[in-house]
Amino acid sequence: MAEQQTTYNKNRAAARRMLAAEVGFAAAIALLLFPMLGMVAARSAVLGALIFILPHALFVGFVFRATGEVTAGTAVRGLYVGEALKLIATVILFAAGFMLVKPLNVGALFGTYLTLLLVNLFGSAYLMR
Repeated sequence: MAEQQTTYNKNRAAARRMLAAEVGFAAAIALLLFPMLGMVAARSAVLGALIFILPHALFVGFVFRATGEVTAGTAVRGLYVGEALKLIATVILFAAGFMLVKPLNVGALFGTYLTLLLVNLFGSAYLMR
């Protein structure tokens, strides 16, 4: 059981590092877009980053909220509920972003979102090796 707890703590630390990397990439993208394409593109990139990072942070927080001994059932339940919350939050944030933010550079928004999705995919694979 101690080995399981050690793996749980390592995964929690890896998820936090991944969130930090995503924030760093998001900031870099926005800072690069501002001088190249202007304030609307930079703001849209930040919005795309928030649409990705906030639900992901919600997921990580929900999955790793337990402290102490974690059973397999608790972990699986956390994954399912966390993923459902992440999906719902993502849809709500996309809808709110498109309704409330004008003007919007859709390419910068989706480009940043997809870039962070790839950072997460490859970064998670790298951290879990």
